[in-house]
Amino acid sequence: MLSDQEMRALADKATEGPWAAWLDQDGTPHMQGRLMVGNSEGVIPEGETFIDGVEINPVAECYTPEDRQFIAAAREWVPDALTRFAAIRELHQPDWSDWDIDHPEEEANCTCGYNGSYSECPTVRILDRSES
Repeated sequence: MLSDQEMRALADKATEGPWAAWLDQDGTPHMQGRLMVGNSEGVIPEGETFIDGVEINPVAECYTPEDRQFIAAAREWVPDALTRFAAIRELHQPDWSDWDIDHPEEEANCTCGYNGSYSECPTVRILDRSES
């Protein structure tokens, strides 16, 4: 399996996102039920045959070799990353053991030992995407 750094390098080389699954103009999937990947701004909504205001409907472009490498690696890397995120999250939970009554999550301590409230724990903020 690729390291985080190797996966980041593949992601940096892949086509810029956001990506979306493309459908044929008649609403049927490409290639025997397998969807193609394309730029999300030009995707025809499922069940539609055109995009209003677009004279020529966009055609899904085949992915690049770099996209293919990224997609292939992501199949193993993403589930592994989610498992690691879950393990990190287990170390960062609200801890009310210092309280004798229930309080909002923001007031609880973090089980990681951060000297402050759970909602201010830097790791919790990153996991919650409240801080980049």
